[in-house]
Amino acid sequence: AGLGHIVLPLLSRMLRAQTGVTWRAQADPLLLLGCAMALGTVVLVSGALVAWRASRITTVGALRGGQADHSFTRARLPLQRARGPLVILLGIKAMLAAPGRTLLITVVSAACTLASVFSVSGLGTLSDRDSALSLLLGGSLPDVTVVAPDGEAVQEAVSRAARTAGVEAATSFSTRSETVNGVSMLFLVVDDVEDLPRSPVYQGRPARHANEIVLGPGLAQSLGVEVGETWRATREGASAEYLVTGLASGAVNFGAFALVTRQGFEQLVPQAPLSSAGVFVTEGADTGVVTDALQEELGSSFQVLNTRDSLGVQMEGYTSMVPLLSRTLMVFTGLVVVMVVGLMTASLVARSRRSSGLLKALGMTTRQAAARVRWSVLPPVIAGTVAGCLAGLALVRPLLGAMLAGVGIQQITVDIPVWPAYAAGAVILVTAMVAVVLAVRPIGRVTAYVLLSE
Repeated sequence: AGLGHIVLPLLSRMLRAQTGVTWRAQADPLLLLGCAMALGTVVLVSGALVAWRASRITTVGALRGGQADHSFTRARLPLQRARGPLVILLGIKAMLAAPGRTLLITVVSAACTLASVFSVSGLGTLSDRDSALSLLLGGSLPDVTVVAPDGEAVQEAVSRAARTAGVEAATSFSTRSETVNGVSMLFLVVDDVEDLPRSPVYQGRPARHANEIVLGPGLAQSLGVEVGETWRATREGASAEYLVTGLASGAVNFGAFALVTRQGFEQLVPQAPLSSAGVFVTEGADTGVVTDALQEELGSSFQVLNTRDSLGVQMEGYTSMVPLLSRTLMVFTGLVVVMVVGLMTASLVARSRRSSGLLKALGMTTRQAAARVRWSVLPPVIAGTVAGCLAGLALVRPLLGAMLAGVGIQQITVDIPVWPAYAAGAVILVTAMVAVVLAVRPIGRVTAYVLLSE
């Protein structure tokens, strides 16, 4: 706790420098006391459980190293029928004889691998500028905005923009910030929502008529309305009733936005100056190049704005913290795996000194004795890492969606790369194997002479 509070001011300065957000870290004595009590309770319960199990060991069992006088259980992996190298079989037998330790190593490896996969794949997607912009826009905002000199020139801008190289679609599209029912909200006015190349509607259907509307998730939650219900909007004396036909995904205005047709918006704001067009570029196209081409094509009477790059500049300070968070989580999970696997292996080496010394006295080399211990730990590490990697690949999209749902993103529309997940699993597996190899090195100092001298 003390080290954590030493680091918090540094994180506060980094957050303020990169995002402009002022956050002052403060110590909460009650929270620290509660955490200490919870941790102490876990330690006391674990110690009491270990002491209770130790009290049940008989004197003969203690002299025999915890082994009972007679064991009538079925032998797991009998050597007379098993095939394979002896040291590997002995290690697997030791693994099967300790299911609790095996389960613990498997669960810890799987959990840490899953966290690392989400860190490198999910958070890595947010650290990529294009992917983060695609997630935040969600298809609800165009990549390029064309402001026409008047409303009559909008259709000319749409038709000429649609013929420009790199443009996927162009449509009449205006954004208006209005105060409705005493709440500030953003209206996205589109002649036909179905003209959008990537529909932001994730529930219900788009608004097609003047009395229909699609709400962002944040706005729908604050208003308390659902799909199929009606919503009455009032602005400066004008009132209109809309049928909520769907919900749209997007972080625009933190989800407090609405998609409506031109006729529907004019019911609330009569004679609104709607003189903009939205241009959606094809995947992989450079919005800067398309913006310059449109400006040259339309002339100086039209104003062409690179909406995507403008939003990218605004959110760059926030997304710059994502790589730091991802690397921190990776390092933390790696340390957990190394500590758990290393401690379990070191404990196993300490408990098996006698058997390792006897095996070496019978002719087994130090390398073989160490391999026997390694093979009692490596199978659960490998199984847990593979399971965590596969689970991470399956859960990274739902987990990312749940994390971003609070800002209005309800559907993940970008492709999440797979190879970082495999790379994270490989790094964790190699790190754990190195920890095991280092932990079994004391076996080299165990000899029959050392055991007899003790």
